[in-house]
Amino acid sequence: MPEASDGPINRVEMVTSVQRRRWSTAEKVRLVGEAMPSGRSVSFVAQQRGVSPSQIFACKRRM
Repeated sequence: MPEASDGPINRVEMVTSVQRRRWSTAEKVRLVGEAMPSGRSVSFVAQQRGVSPSQIFACKRRM
């Protein structure tokens, strides 16, 4: 890691866009379905599928 200095900043990085994944209704139903009857936790299913547990909880509430 570079040391702090009082000199000018030579480089600035900016994030200009965020890509969001769109989930189809079928995908949402499948994710919620994996956690409900199987006894697996929402967190476990989310980790396996690479999604946030809050996304599965939100879909579950809507269902």
